[in-house]
Amino acid sequence: MIVADLLEQKGISTYSLLGHSMGGEVALNIAYLYPSRVEKLILVDAAGLQADRQAAFPTSFYDAIFKNYYVQKAFLGSAYYDKRVVTQKMFDEMYYFNEQGL
Repeated sequence: MIVADLLEQKGISTYSLLGHSMGGEVALNIAYLYPSRVEKLILVDAAGLQADRQAAFPTSFYDAIFKNYYVQKAFLGSAYYDKRVVTQKMFDEMYYFNEQGL
């Protein structure tokens, strides 16, 4: 699990998690897999934990969204009220991070 591994690399052994939307599924999975690490769990309009603990969407969906340059570019602006803050440099950095993490 990428998030749990990152926290462990940073030397953070216990933490509180806040998960919104698809991040809620991630937070739930971390709490399920590493219950001794999670002190508090906050869910806001969260996707649910699947009964078989599989991702809510097939891997091909995640690949199509998180590894597709053009899809990410098209939707990045929708995450910001002030569209002027969305620059090519910002996008390139975010895309690089997403590509490395998945």
